[in-house]
Amino acid sequence: MAYRQHTRDLVKASPITLGSRLGRRAVYLGVSVSDLAKITGATRKTCYNWIFGGFVIPAYRARVGELYEILKTSPTHDEALKRACKVFNVTL
Repeated sequence: MAYRQHTRDLVKASPITLGSRLGRRAVYLGVSVSDLAKITGATRKTCYNWIFGGFVIPAYRARVGELYEILKTSPTHDEALKRACKVFNVTL
């Protein structure tokens, strides 16, 4: 999924947090917010808040951190989703 330029600009301008790092990598790979929500178990609204610099509460922090590491080390969209689905035992 391609993100609109406005969204990419907002993500780039957001403060550096765990959630915004996840968002930057998701935008780079083209991983949708819906997929991030399904993988993390959070709502899409929560994922948008993270992406734009919001605080990741402790209940999600480990899962978001692990997902970020998967996205950071994956060269492609398909590889990232394949690995995330396997690690988090979800189907997209």
